[in-house]
Amino acid sequence: MIERALDPAGTAQLQSRTVLTLMGSQTLGGIGVASGIAVGAIVAADVSGRDALSGLATTTQVLGGALFTIPVAALMGRHGRRAGLSAAYVIGALGAALAITATATGTFWLLLVGTTLFGASTTAGSQARYAATDLAVHERRGRQLSWVVWATTIGSVLGPNMVGPGKAVAGVLGLPPLAGAGSSPPSASRWPPWCCSSRSGPTRS
Repeated sequence: MIERALDPAGTAQLQSRTVLTLMGSQTLGGIGVASGIAVGAIVAADVSGRDALSGLATTTQVLGGALFTIPVAALMGRHGRRAGLSAAYVIGALGAALAITATATGTFWLLLVGTTLFGASTTAGSQARYAATDLAVHERRGRQLSWVVWATTIGSVLGPNMVGPGKAVAGVLGLPPLAGAGSSPPSASRWPPWCCSSRSGPTRS
């Protein structure tokens, strides 16, 4: 593991770009996860045909978030934050795609697979906020971490409100109305921030 030294001005510039990028990704992530939770139970009941199974969509999403935590953390430990976050967001995006497909085809088991994989986006969202402190000076670590957490809160508030616009997107794409929660542009939450300049530690190669 080799660390490349950055001059103070370069470090400050990189840190500012990292925090702004993380705030953007966390806002989009909050929108996607919150909108998915908002319609998950309704979709599960509709696809399965049984109200008693409606809670499984949210349950598997939470379970997926827990299951992916250790593998993602291990990947970050070996290859840096960018690799771990990118992998988690890609898995989350795959899960969203499978959940949309399951909603359109009425395949309940596929929906549960999709929501489990979608849980990786929750893992990524939880891990990403700590990247805000990697290059921060000691006095500003708490503040910059709080900015990223606050961005997640904004996305979480906006998420359920995207269900309505998502229905219009679903109509254009020929999907069931509630599938729009995962197909609307802001819910492309699982926006993989490999373009993020955040790295694990001061800069790792």
